Amino acid sequence: MKFGLIGEKLSHSLSPEIHKKIFENLKISGDYSLIELKQSEILDFFRDRSMEYRGFNVTIPYKIKLMDFMEEISDEAREIGAINTIFQKNGKFYGYNTDYFGYKRTLEENNIDIKDKDITILGAGGASRAVLKYSFDEGIKNTLIVARNIEKAKKELDLLLKNRDNIEFLNFEEFEKRKEKGYLIVNCTPVGMFPNILNSPVSKESLENYENLLDLIYNPKETLFLKYGKKLGKKSINGLFMLVAQAVASQEIWQDKKIDNSVVKNIVSDLEEKF
Repeated sequence: MKFGLIGEKLSHSLSPEIHKKIFENLKISGDYSLIELKQSEILDFFRDRSMEYRGFNVTIPYKIKLMDFMEEISDEAREIGAINTIFQKNGKFYGYNTDYFGYKRTLEENNIDIKDKDITILGAGGASRAVLKYSFDEGIKNTLIVARNIEKAKKELDLLLKNRDNIEFLNFEEFEKRKEKGYLIVNCTPVGMFPNILNSPVSKESLENYENLLDLIYNPKETLFLKYGKKLGKKSINGLFMLVAQAVASQEIWQDKKIDNSVVKNIVSDLEEKF
């Protein structure tokens, strides 16, 4: 069975290593490769080579563009407005967003129950969409979205936020002044990612009134944002479990089987030594 990751620049991707470990854990034979494509090459690839593969993951900058090639798109992916997983069946393509399920499993693994809770999302880019969609589905109480450009964020999240209540937007300067509080704050920005590890999207003081911190960054293992959280005595979680869990969710779709959380934990444990 052949699988691959479609994107523009993929040299630093962990996906082949993660999926190889999934194959080993499931004792199945599979091949997972990196498929670097320029925008001008996408159409030819889907016409000439795509049928060799059972499935694909999709990353920047094609998560939205490849929706046009799908026969069907899952409900969560349609509302999120992006796909990161494609299943090829009988010559037709089906699109999903497994970041949604990666976030779900990360919260469950860490015993974080967001129903009727207040949460804050830092950033309004692609990663925040899956976080918001699952959070809405779980019945969160209030949502604060912190973004550099509020008007742009509202426009990009329009479909996802339509007919939703109890949503507020702040820019980062306003957020720092307000000293907000909540049950969970999630960093969906790239601020603090290697090699710029001395940066945090927000100050230590602004995190004092939150119970749980989740940073979707996994390199470094402990960002400055998470260091602040630990110093304040908060539960502080990085993005490695979510990264592996979304990959496992892709394989669940491709293999048509439920994969136990122990597989996610085994792979996370193996990868932690890298960072």
